[in-house]
This record gives sequence, C-alpha cells and structure tokens, in this order.
Amino acid sequence: MKVRDSFTSSSEALNYLRAVLVCCVATMLTICAFSWLMIRNDLPPSTLSRLYAYQLRKIESGAPIDILLVGDSSLGNSVDARQWTATLGRPVVSVALTGVHGLPGSLNMIRRAVRRHAISTVVIMHTADMMTRRQRPRSYLLTAESWADIREMPVADIVRAVANFDVALDLVRAIVSPAPTPAERRLTDTDYVAQGRPLAQIATEPTAPIQVAQLDSSNKRYLTEIGRECRAAQITCIYMHGPYVASLCRRSTEYLQRALDWAEAAGLNVVRDTVCVPWDELGDADDHVAPPLKGVYSRRILDLVRPLFPPPDAGRLSEPGSDRGTPGRSSGVFHRDATMVTERHGTP
Repeated sequence: MKVRDSFTSSSEALNYLRAVLVCCVATMLTICAFSWLMIRNDLPPSTLSRLYAYQLRKIESGAPIDILLVGDSSLGNSVDARQWTATLGRPVVSVALTGVHGLPGSLNMIRRAVRRHAISTVVIMHTADMMTRRQRPRSYLLTAESWADIREMPVADIVRAVANFDVALDLVRAIVSPAPTPAERRLTDTDYVAQGRPLAQIATEPTAPIQVAQLDSSNKRYLTEIGRECRAAQITCIYMHGPYVASLCRRSTEYLQRALDWAEAAGLNVVRDTVCVPWDELGDADDHVAPPLKGVYSRRILDLVRPLFPPPDAGRLSEPGSDRGTPGRSSGVFHRDATMVTERHGTP
C-alpha cells in the first residue's frame, strides 16, 4: 500500500512539474510573440519611432535619390541634405536614424533605398564611438523590410531580440511618460529631431580618450554586410566618423583610425579626416553640432567627402530591384593623410 501511495505521489509530482514546464514555455512563447509584433510595428510610439517613420517616408516617396545619407544623430545634426542638393545639383536625401538603431539600421535603410531608387552614392556617417558599441539585434529586426532580410539574422540574435521584457518595459515607460508629439519636435523644420539644452550648460568637458581596446567586434559583421550590399548594387559607399567633441577627438586618433580600418576592410571607401568640434560649438551631446552651426559644418563635411563622389553621369550599373548578385565596381579608397580638423566658427 505504501509503495502504491509513493508511486501515486511521484506521478502527481511529475504531472505538476510538466504543467509548470508547459506554463513556462507558453509564457515565454507569448512574450516572444508579443515582442515580435511590437518590434516589427515599431511600438510603443516614441520620438525614435516617429523619426523612423519620417525617414521611411522619404525612401518610399517617388522623389529621386542620387546620393543617400545614412547614419545616426551625428549625421542628422551636422549635415543639411537640402544644402548639399543645392550645391551639387543632385538630389541628396538624408535618412539619419539614431545611435540606438546603429549599423543594423543603416544597413537596412540602404537596402530599402536601393530597391526603389537609382542611387549612385551612399555616405555612411556614425558617431565616432559607434565601433565601441555592441549592436542590437532588436534594431535589425525593427528595420528589416522583408522576410529574406530577417532570415539573415542568426537564430541566437532573434532570441536575444524577443525573449526578454524590454518591450513590455518600454510600453510601461510610454504610458507613464508619453513621448512628445511630432509637432513639438519639428521634424520637418530641422529634418531631424530638435535638440535640447547645450551640453556646455549642464556638463563638464570630457577628457578621457576612446581606446582601441574598446572596439567591439560585433560591428565588423554589419560593416561587411554593408560592403556586400554596396558591391552588389554597384554603388559607391563611403564611411566617415561624424563630428565629435574636440577634447576627445584629438586624443583618440589611434582608435579612430583603427575603426576606419574595419570599414576599409569591409570594402567601403573611407574619409580619414575627423571633424573635431570645440566644446562651445556643441549642441546637446558630444557628437551634436549646435543647430545655428549646422550649415557651416555641413559645408565642411561636404568638402571632405566630395572627392569620393562619382561623376553625376556615372549612375548605377543596375536598375533598382535588378539582380544584385553581380560584383560592383570599386571606386578605391580615399588615402588622404588623417587629420583632426578643428576650426572655430561664429554663428552664420
């Protein structure tokens, strides 16, 4: 009798454990499904989601794009695409995202654009410390356009993106503290998110340089993918660091050049010069040019990158949506001696 009771108790315990396991698996699958749907639909609404939608509309509109600018806030706050268009007489469009979107965001914005437009040149500009950051699989999942793009993600990255409570926490934060409306951020006025208080008013100037040891190898994969996309689409792609606070810029030469070596190894053209921004000419971050000086820095950056642009009549060797498996032409690498370009400007 005791043996039977013991067997019954063990059986009940196993059934209980099975039920717990099933509940845990079902809960995790629900979390993953919820995260997947929220990420793919860019929810909950935020300043970042509104910026992303604003930039997507440029790609999806019928307006032509010859030179595409991709990157993060260092690009969005320092380059005026409308000024470049007027200077070059060629349609230039900036679809700058943020450091949160990172290199995965730039890769997928390039893919979206070349599928729709006869682009000749892409300029990729990310903040100087981008290569120290571990890139987020969630950013890739968000910006990927097609299932074919998503299938390129390693399974481990998909799990990292959805098997967590990050999206749920974002939803709670969005309810507690709603993001400003697009009108408050004036996206169309500045072609980017409006800035806050200048950094010089709320912080002290940083001095610790970026070290080579801080480079994160996760960036190599995305640089390689960008290089492969550019060759397949037969377009000229150029990588450069965005403007950066002068006190760190001048002290981080070895790191800055090593990061550009990675971009060059991926098959991208590189601009070795880095624009260093004096402390009192910064906006609300150490890689944001003050809004009144955006036009000045935009012209300086154009002067640096312009020698790498192909002639206006060069065009692409293939049409949007055509087979991108054919190796593209190489326009070489910009082997200019690296300099830290620092000048002081008054308000224009």
